[in-house]
Amino acid sequence: MRINHAVTAALLIGLLTGNLPAYAEDKRFDGQFWRQSDATTRRLFVYGFMRGVVQGQDRVARQLLLKARTGEFRPECHQAVSKNANRLETEMTQMDRHLFIGALDAFYAIPSNRPLELKWAVLVVMQQLKGTATEDIERTIEELKQHAP
Repeated sequence: MRINHAVTAALLIGLLTGNLPAYAEDKRFDGQFWRQSDATTRRLFVYGFMRGVVQGQDRVARQLLLKARTGEFRPECHQAVSKNANRLETEMTQMDRHLFIGALDAFYAIPSNRPLELKWAVLVVMQQLKGTATEDIERTIEELKQHAP
């Protein structure tokens, strides 16, 4: 089961960081994809995203420990990454998945947001759920739209 989580996490991190193209054959993972997905697919995406973020942070912390053996270890860097990983894991475990899905639904209910890929919608939703000012979120959305294909 852990391997499945790791593979899912790696794929989602790649997708969300832009290291993998946001396409599967001719399918774009954007608002059209989200709106056409069933509830199970939406829940799987959100669960995979949240677990992937936490596992990604764990991997960074583990890599820092491995560097300790080669003399490249910096305690202040490891402490900062560990603190960030703990904060992020706390945020992710406290986040309501249903609220997250509802926020993505609301984001993509706006027709002009549908061309934006899921990775950008997730960024906006994370900002919303953290309480970022509406003006800042709207500015982010407009910047994303300017760079969208």
